[in-house]
Amino acid sequence: MYKGDIGFVISMESWGAEVLLIPCLQSDDVALAPSSKQKRTKIHPQPALLDKILLERLYDIKLAEEEQGDYLTLRGLKFEYGLLRKSLDFLSIKSDVLTMPTYHFCLFQFCGHLALDGCRFVRPEEWIFEEGEKVVVCSSGQKGHVVAIATDYLEVDLGGRGNGAWRCPWNDVHKAVEVGDFVVITSGLHHGQTGFVDFVRPGILDDLVQLVEKQVASSGMVHDPSPALKV
Repeated sequence: MYKGDIGFVISMESWGAEVLLIPCLQSDDVALAPSSKQKRTKIHPQPALLDKILLERLYDIKLAEEEQGDYLTLRGLKFEYGLLRKSLDFLSIKSDVLTMPTYHFCLFQFCGHLALDGCRFVRPEEWIFEEGEKVVVCSSGQKGHVVAIATDYLEVDLGGRGNGAWRCPWNDVHKAVEVGDFVVITSGLHHGQTGFVDFVRPGILDDLVQLVEKQVASSGMVHDPSPALKV
């Protein structure tokens, strides 16, 4: 079920490793483990963090008092901060991971697992950065230019004042988008959409960006503001 998925190794053993994965839960019957009775044609479930409130309210699964925290065991499976903890032998995993889907990237950041604090995430596969591109370091709010690109970080030149170049992890940097820029949306609901940036509202976790699309009508060129997009 989890073949090809991205996971984080949190401990190494003589036989293999303990890995954190984003759970793949069946939405129709909350099947938490693959069954030999399931049909081969069944749709692969969308990865999502385990929601304990959803389990209790919608599926009438009552959690024990000791399982009300961030760790729980359900139907023989261990969950931590909404992630699934699995024991995998060395033949079942490989470590040469260069990118990960943006969807997984966001969930791993959102879960708040203590073991992931300070970890360097590999580049989200939909993110396209080039040397010389202007970016913003989220933790400091400083702007700079990309001088080098590595698997798990960007090297950013922050300019004067003795700042020099810094190695910024992927989860601490985003593109410096300004009003008037022409952009292409590379992932999410608005994938493939293009337009000029009409409005930017800085946020704590994300910047909110509104685009104006160019559309050709019978009377000529018209401008159509798109829904707000997060970057």
